[in-house]
Amino acid sequence: MIGLSLVLADKLDVTYHRTINSSIQDVINKQIMKIKKVDITINELNLIINYLTCKDFDLDILLA
Repeated sequence: MIGLSLVLADKLDVTYHRTINSSIQDVINKQIMKIKKVDITINELNLIINYLTCKDFDLDILLA
């Protein structure tokens, strides 16, 4: 269980610090850089992921 949690945490760590050094600086990557924090809540039935972003974050770009 701990191992799976660590893998999941690594995959969810898509914040500014992981993308700033990327060689790909496209529109999607620039939006991902606006994610400042990831909060994860797990209970018996749900996995809830909340992203704290900059005010100018454009979700429509990521959903396109």
